[in-house]
Amino acid sequence: MGYSSMIDSKLALTYKQLKDLAEEVVFVTNEVGEFDFGSSEPSVQASPDRTVKAIRLNEKKEKGVRKMELLFKTAELPLVSKFDQVKVNGKLWAVGPVIHQRKYATLLNLVLGG
Repeated sequence: MGYSSMIDSKLALTYKQLKDLAEEVVFVTNEVGEFDFGSSEPSVQASPDRTVKAIRLNEKKEKGVRKMELLFKTAELPLVSKFDQVKVNGKLWAVGPVIHQRKYATLLNLVLGG
């Protein structure tokens, strides 16, 4: 067994052992198409939603804006765009900047409100 498959299997075991700390969240992904010069914005098209196991970290509220960090396996969702949204407990969060993304794990900022 190579290191990649070993690390991936250990991550799967970790999420299984975390039980209720790791929760299912839904990524509402949007694909960015061609740039529309009339509206000065790219065209955005909805793609199928993806459900992944994730761990919520550092949830806080500042000046009416809630922020959260979300940790999940990169293999479950390798590409994350600022046009995507994440549904956590029925609330739709906007995707902020990616804090850390490597081959195995992604740490992402989410923003609600403001």
